[in-house]
Amino acid sequence: MTDKETAAALEALRCSELQLQASREYRIGLKICRAIQDLRHLHFGRMLSREIRCRRMARYSVRTAVGEQDYIYGDYPQDSQKFVVYTCITGGYDHIQEPLYTSPCIDYVLLTDNDRLASKHWRICPIPQQTAGMNPILVNRYVKFHPAELFPQYDYAVYVDGNIQVLSDVRNMVNRLHDSTGLALHRHDSRDCLYKEVQVCKMVKRGNPEKLTAQMEKYRQEGMPEHFGMYEANIILSDLHNPESQKLLSAWWEEFLASESMRDQVALPYVIWKSGHRCEEVGFLGGSMFRNPKFKKVEHS
Repeated sequence: MTDKETAAALEALRCSELQLQASREYRIGLKICRAIQDLRHLHFGRMLSREIRCRRMARYSVRTAVGEQDYIYGDYPQDSQKFVVYTCITGGYDHIQEPLYTSPCIDYVLLTDNDRLASKHWRICPIPQQTAGMNPILVNRYVKFHPAELFPQYDYAVYVDGNIQVLSDVRNMVNRLHDSTGLALHRHDSRDCLYKEVQVCKMVKRGNPEKLTAQMEKYRQEGMPEHFGMYEANIILSDLHNPESQKLLSAWWEEFLASESMRDQVALPYVIWKSGHRCEEVGFLGGSMFRNPKFKKVEHS
C-alpha cells in the first residue's frame, strides 16, 4: 500500500467514525451517559447549568451546511515542496498528541518549554528566545503567528493546537490556499459573527470579559460589520512565501496583544476586514474542523 493509499484509508475510517458520532442514536446515547454520570455523583446543579447554557448558546448559533466535499482537497503537491506541521505545548497545558500518520515529505516539529518531553514522531525543539519573559499563553500565540520566522527553510506550514491529533497527509490542503492572503482555515461551525462569539465567550467564561467588551466597542466604532464571518483558529495553513500571509499573521499578533482579551479567534475577522480582504479570501479548509477526517480534537489536559 502506498503512502497515498494509506492516508486515504485512514481518512475513510475517520469518516465512518464521524458519521457514527453525527447519528441521532449516538447523540442521544451521549446525553444519557452524561446524565447517568451526573446522577450517580449527585451533580444535579451541573446537569441543570449545562442544559441552561446549551439553550442560551443556541440563540447565538447558526446552522451551517457541512458536507464531505468540504474535505476533498485534490491532488498532492510535488514531493520537492517542503512542509512542516508544528505545534506548541507550554506550561504543561496539553499532552503530546502523536500523529497517527506521518508523511516522509513532512517534518513534524513540537516547540515546548519542557525539556523532558519525548516523542516518537515530533521533533522536540525549545521555544524561541524571542518569547523570553512571556507567559505560556503568549508564548503559544507567538509561535502560532510567526511560522515564516521560525521555519524559513520551508514552503508551507500547518499549525495545529496542542490538543489536535494529525490523522493523515495534510499536504493537499494547499489547494485551498487563497493567493490574496496566503492563508487557509476552517470556518466556525456555529457562528458567523464575532460579536455573537464574544457573547458566548462571556457566557462560558473564556477570555477577559471587560477587555472583550472594550474590544467590541472599538470594532463597532471602526465600522466592523456583523456577520462578516468566523474562523476556527486551531489549524492554520500558511504559504510561507506569500508576503501577505506574513503581514496578516503579524497584524493578528499585534491585535491580540493590544486587545488584552486573550481570545485570538475574535481578533482574526477584524484583522482580515481591516486589511481590506473579504472573509472568503482566507482559504476554505472546511465548514467545521470537527468534521475534517485529517484531524481529531481531544480535550485539553
